[in-house]
Amino acid sequence: LVVQFAVIRARGRALAGPEPVGVFAQPDRTLLLQSLLDDLDWARRSGAAGWEGHDRPAAASMAYRVLNGARGLRYVESGELGSKSEGAVWLEARDPDPDVHALLAAALAYQRGEAFELPDELAVAAFAERVDAALRAALAAAVVRP
Repeated sequence: LVVQFAVIRARGRALAGPEPVGVFAQPDRTLLLQSLLDDLDWARRSGAAGWEGHDRPAAASMAYRVLNGARGLRYVESGELGSKSEGAVWLEARDPDPDVHALLAAALAYQRGEAFELPDELAVAAFAERVDAALRAALAAAVVRP
């Protein structure tokens, strides 16, 4: 729940009581990077089987990997945490690759309950590898810092 608590702290608003920054501690960057990496690893290993019982397991798996990946890249590059959708919008504005745009569009359409064509699994896997490499590099750099 490290990522969820960090997003709540960064983006949440209290409906009653103290604001999230007063409830949740500032997370350690190394811990956040490791949590993002662990989440991606789980999603890649589990694939559609991780969504057993879901009405569209392959689509859910794709959207989870793509949207969490976009959020992870945003954190690596900017230090900002936010929702999965915010990560997708951020990445779309920065990455000129039309294949990445197609992945983001499909994942966001799935999240909104809109019709879309399921992207090729090789494209999703390649994107996940890109995110994995970025997270591992950022984690290595974070661990080296004093």
